[in-house]
Amino acid sequence: MLEVAQYREKPYPFNILLSYRDVKRRLNRKPIETTLHILKDDKERVKVATRQEFEPGHTLYFIPVLPLYRLLRKQEQRKCAELLLSVYAYLYHHAQIPYYRDPSSYMFYQYECNKEWLMECSVDFEEDEYEENMSDVWRNDYVGDVIERKIYNRYHLEHFSERLAGFEPNGPFQREALRIAADAWQLMQDYPDATVFRNVPESDPEQEDEVACFDRYVSFVGDVDGWLYDTVERAISDELNEYSETQVPRKVQVFDDPEAGIVTGLDFEYRLFELICNITTLLTN
Repeated sequence: MLEVAQYREKPYPFNILLSYRDVKRRLNRKPIETTLHILKDDKERVKVATRQEFEPGHTLYFIPVLPLYRLLRKQEQRKCAELLLSVYAYLYHHAQIPYYRDPSSYMFYQYECNKEWLMECSVDFEEDEYEENMSDVWRNDYVGDVIERKIYNRYHLEHFSERLAGFEPNGPFQREALRIAADAWQLMQDYPDATVFRNVPESDPEQEDEVACFDRYVSFVGDVDGWLYDTVERAISDELNEYSETQVPRKVQVFDDPEAGIVTGLDFEYRLFELICNITTLLTN
């Protein structure tokens, strides 16, 4: 809660300007960058609003499934892997992160295009290289289907709290996995109905050649290693560089609007993207 400094002794509209500068200065000290705006509606009423916008920079928020698959196959890591499986189920069901094996997803299109290109251009590769790349393709397909069947089962969500409470970590990796799982569980409690798309503005058909869609940089993927991923990542990065703007979560809150609702800002989005970074780093490093 911000306490606005009082400048009643100053003449109007200088007192408004001083108050505006004071609030703007203190807002910019917060972890999430917030800009302050003074608006006027169609009835000439002046209103105060804040605007938050998530900036992905050059980060691709890709969640790999192959590292989790490998972890599930290690007996000594089985309970840890199941805990992370609950996190993946949360990201799949609640956060609704697009899944690369879903035929309606942008990432599915990228994987299929590169698969078809590889099969059509087999003569351009040495035999061993071609076979290795095709193995990478089929591995991403197979494991993607296996993990999707697992996280599609809501059992992993229903037993999330039970796994969290009963998990006793052994070593730095498992302690970090427990911390990440606890963050995911708390995020689900704080925002039970929130999805990654909740503050993403709808695409404007007239700007589709200028604005890169949100799902270009947020998705489940197969692996973050190998020929297929390197090819897909390069294609997506090149495509993103062709756009003048990227679709991002954005929140505008008009504070003196009686219909403004509860002020939440982009707290959910910042916590969600931090969670994605943390679990990806854990499983790939």
